[in-house]
Amino acid sequence: LMCLTAPVVLCFMIYNGSLAIQEVKESIILGSIVGFVSFIGFSIFYIPIVTLLAKVFNIYPNYGVSVAISNASFGILFILVLFMGVLSATVNAFSGFLTFYGIDLYKMFNKKNEKFEVKEDDRI
Repeated sequence: LMCLTAPVVLCFMIYNGSLAIQEVKESIILGSIVGFVSFIGFSIFYIPIVTLLAKVFNIYPNYGVSVAISNASFGILFILVLFMGVLSATVNAFSGFLTFYGIDLYKMFNKKNEKFEVKEDDRI
């Protein structure tokens, strides 16, 4: 979730034709947006589930995290989620940057291979 959200989303959108990235700056911005929103969305579902499991059913999937989340105040949780969202945005911005260059390299190799393909008309 922290590292590979942006490449998966960007590749999926480019494959479906709903996104065309022209510059590196676009990939960095889109990667950071995807990273931040995905972590915030994850936290919206994860925190209540862990709190419910810890308080009601006495189940601690990850003991340290469960105890910290179930005993923390709303302000602390909000700051923690915001900080981790910014960290995820930073890491996914770099992943989006690498994805742009990977896709660009893939397109470059496909253009080179198209030049050297032998067509049926060219054969003797």
